[in-house]
Amino acid sequence: MIHGHRLRLDLQPSRLLCWLLAGVHGLAAYAVSISSLSVELMFALIFALFTSLLFHLARYAVLGDPRSVRTVHFDRGNWFLDLNDSTSVPVELENPVFACSFLIVLNFSGSVKVYQMGVPHRDRFAVAILPDNVNANQMRHARIFIGLRMFQPKLGGTSIVSDASTRSSG
Repeated sequence: MIHGHRLRLDLQPSRLLCWLLAGVHGLAAYAVSISSLSVELMFALIFALFTSLLFHLARYAVLGDPRSVRTVHFDRGNWFLDLNDSTSVPVELENPVFACSFLIVLNFSGSVKVYQMGVPHRDRFAVAILPDNVNANQMRHARIFIGLRMFQPKLGGTSIVSDASTRSSG
């Protein structure tokens, strides 16, 4: 829902994203299988593609991974992501942002964490929202919210909103 400068998107598992991921990984596996690679390398690449498919299905389509994003909040200039492991993460919206009638893609980054080796690391979250991820009202409200630029993304990157958001109807 959107109220003033607030937005809340409750994400559900997406069958469309499952099919899309399976199709793309299947095409990649087919391309590997018809190439003139050694049999060992071919099996290794197909195994890597299968592992990638399982990871992406769990994290982004089925939302079964502990780091899967379940809810996206924007309230009073602050973005928050509720993850499947019951944590709420304050994040910043990064460029680029894409919105059209059937797809919204948002890229977020969390706060900088320093690990044992002293190397700074920032959690990154990509959220793809398809029509079967959220109800129709939430999808429409999110497209309007993004199209009217009711948020302030982190500086840098390319354009704030893709041209597709200005051409979509609804």
